[in-house]
Amino acid sequence: MNELKLNHYSFSISWPRIMPTGIRDDHVNEKGIKYYDKLIDNLMENKITPIVTLYHWDLPQVLQEKYDGWQNISMVKHFNEFANLCFERFGNRVKYWITFNNPWSVAVGGYETGEHAPGMKLRGTGAYRAAHNIIKAHAKVWHAYDTQWRAKQKGLLGISLSGDWGEPVDISNPKDIEAAERYVQFYMGWFATPIFHGDYPQVMKDFIGRKSSQQGLSSSPPTNLLHPGEELHQRYQRLPGRRPLHHPLCNPEELSLWTRREQLLH
Repeated sequence: MNELKLNHYSFSISWPRIMPTGIRDDHVNEKGIKYYDKLIDNLMENKITPIVTLYHWDLPQVLQEKYDGWQNISMVKHFNEFANLCFERFGNRVKYWITFNNPWSVAVGGYETGEHAPGMKLRGTGAYRAAHNIIKAHAKVWHAYDTQWRAKQKGLLGISLSGDWGEPVDISNPKDIEAAERYVQFYMGWFATPIFHGDYPQVMKDFIGRKSSQQGLSSSPPTNLLHPGEELHQRYQRLPGRRPLHHPLCNPEELSLWTRREQLLH
């Protein structure tokens, strides 16, 4: 990196490497702490700024087996304990933190389609529940850093979202334009809107609400999440040209995947 004259290095800290069970009271692996201490110190000695991601799909197996991973609200507490351990041990040198890398893939790939670990196929419920708990975990950690660590460590903390882009097949067709916007909202808006504005995108709530009504399921009033955001690291991914849009959760032909609105909002 020195030879390349790099001045920043982005890497992730493995949760199970420093907390094998994912629970701080169980065990903290000092050998894992030492590994990252050495890495960060070497970066600083070479005038390379570390940018640290706390979660890049590396969930302790115990938390998945015992609590069903991000399906369980208890993950908010456990992730906050892990994050605060990292702030405590590394925050005197690390000034740039990212809570989650691409949480959309964690929620959808991990708990809806089963394409990614832990490979669960909880159709119609899994992705929403996982995403909601991830958003709450991000908010919890943001507040913890803001109140306990920011003043003395002078750092920034944000989240890295995937910004998949879609364009209408026919730019003169209002339905195609609407579909393209819905596609973007079900990718980036799903996470960015509640983090920065306190609630989910209206198109998501309307779309799910309509399907819930068709199925005779109860619905809940919108819940104001009030989740702050500070820094947004956006990963842009262009779709080649204009083409029909496919999204595993918002395509009209896949309406059977929808869950009741209350599972999105609570």
